[in-house]
Amino acid sequence: MKIKTKYLSALRYFCYNHRRTWEIKKEIAQSLQEKNCTIANKAIPIAMMPVLLTQQEQQKIATIAEDMGKLVNKTVEACFASPRMKDYLSTEILPEEWTQNRRASILQRIDIVYNGNDYKVIGVECDAPRGQAWTDYVRMAFAQHPYYEKFIHFPEREKKAYFLESLLKALQKAAKVSAPTVALVDFRESTAITDLQIASRFLTQGGIKAFIADPRDFTLQGDKAYVNDACVDIVIRGCNTKALIQHAAHISDFMSAYNKKAFIMVNSLFGAYASDKSLFSLMTNSDFADIYDKKQRQFIQKYIPWTRRFSEQQTFFGKTAIELKEFAKEHRENIVLKPANGDGTHMVQMGIGMEQPRWEGMVNNYSGRSDWIVQQYVPLPQIHQPHLVKGKVSKEIRYFCFSAFILDQKFQTLLCRCAPRFDIHMEHGWVVPVFSYEKQKRGKKSYLN
Repeated sequence: MKIKTKYLSALRYFCYNHRRTWEIKKEIAQSLQEKNCTIANKAIPIAMMPVLLTQQEQQKIATIAEDMGKLVNKTVEACFASPRMKDYLSTEILPEEWTQNRRASILQRIDIVYNGNDYKVIGVECDAPRGQAWTDYVRMAFAQHPYYEKFIHFPEREKKAYFLESLLKALQKAAKVSAPTVALVDFRESTAITDLQIASRFLTQGGIKAFIADPRDFTLQGDKAYVNDACVDIVIRGCNTKALIQHAAHISDFMSAYNKKAFIMVNSLFGAYASDKSLFSLMTNSDFADIYDKKQRQFIQKYIPWTRRFSEQQTFFGKTAIELKEFAKEHRENIVLKPANGDGTHMVQMGIGMEQPRWEGMVNNYSGRSDWIVQQYVPLPQIHQPHLVKGKVSKEIRYFCFSAFILDQKFQTLLCRCAPRFDIHMEHGWVVPVFSYEKQKRGKKSYLN
């Protein structure tokens, strides 16, 4: 049976078997709850239907994500080598001593839109990306569930926490000592700390001493960093740079230890600059094309949407000279306004969803600001998902995009997020596992049953 037929059959089953659908939903939610995959003490919201990609499609996304990660690191390095380029960064200037360690981002999340034909990179998170451990356990919850095992033949790899396994190996390789102590750092009041707790438990089971720590609990003794009596060799940072700046007065020992390189930190604070959406403006501006080689320029042209800082008044769209403010007003349905340092889709303004007068007011409000960008709108593809409300199941459309996780320049795993609106921030949308399959070949075992 073809994959499309199987997929639609499963979707139809959910919509016509309400009681069993609710049971499956509860079983998966319970499995995630037991694994501590929670936000604010509730199981992370999940969609019932996984996204299926061919192996070729997943490999394409993986390649784009890896290339984008390298491109971002190169661009940030170029910014610090050129005062003119550094002006493009809208990230709040960090204290100089915080940026002495310019180690490239090791852990990256690349957000990619794929509609079946075209691929576009719409976001990069290199500061403190989240969700990797959740991704492993959501995928495993589906792959190990009896209903989905009837739907797809899952290779054993899909039933393992392979991102966490890769992280374990990377830490063992990077450590300066044979038995490193790893602190997974976030503030105690964080509502998303469970992702770190899952990783901590996995690393401990893998033979590494790992624990959750608040940066306020660090002490610096000589050239060593301690949490209570534990000397920390590696820090995996769950809190973003903004949170560290807000608590700067209370984390002096933690920051001193970082500046003295008392531990290796994943990611370094340099990652805050790599998450700056103004980089998209720099990449797509022909004035800076000479810092990239031919292959990178082709990549930018094909996969990165046209972007400009809103402080740029006169610029180009392709080869056409434009006045940016008026251009944004006239092309409402093809333009998105974003804060350069916004988290996910928070505060993003999409012209396609607004009346013209309100849109023009938005444009007037943000025009001239260097901390906002104007970007070409990338339509999000749609997927049907069962929607469960008050004991009933209906088939509804959801918008979705992919998040690819990169570890040390290598693709590791893929997550999908979907939501009823254009807003697909993790807090508002559903998490969707992604599986790949290969087409049936004569004489070879198919990925499908």
